Amino acid sequence: MKNAKKTSCIPVIICLCLTLIIITLTNNEVIASSEKDNSLIYSKVIEDLLNKRVLIINKALYTNNSQNILNKLKSIETNNILTEDLKFLEKNKDKKTDYPYIHKVKVNKLLNINKSSSKLKVKALTEWKISYLYKDTKEKYYMNIELEKKGKKYFISSIEHMINK
Repeated sequence: MKNAKKTSCIPVIICLCLTLIIITLTNNEVIASSEKDNSLIYSKVIEDLLNKRVLIINKALYTNNSQNILNKLKSIETNNILTEDLKFLEKNKDKKTDYPYIHKVKVNKLLNINKSSSKLKVKALTEWKISYLYKDTKEKYYMNIELEKKGKKYFISSIEHMINK
């Protein structure tokens, strides 16, 4: 009779182990799915901010209508990047057509994501559609991008271009 009790426990133990394995695998899939969803959301936020930045800078460089550039940049940028962009535009206001025209920025992939309650730091592979004087091209850059969260809104606070790193 003792042996009967021991053998009847084995299927229960096996079922418990299988249940734990299934729960663990399911949780990992949920976490992976959640991380993938966050990555897509962050990619979209970063892409939108970069494209808004491109539009504002293009408008300042290629048109005579540079009104409200400061306010427009303040709506998407903060800290050093805002200061750098304003210095760049001031320095180059008379050399407007010496720079390539950027049409669009696409975030192809986020490689590293480091998020806190007020900051989002990522390494991203980006693709830029650019017009030079005699040709159009697409260029890929790795970039370190830092966003600062104020309230519910993100602002670009730092950008570092890294070619093939």
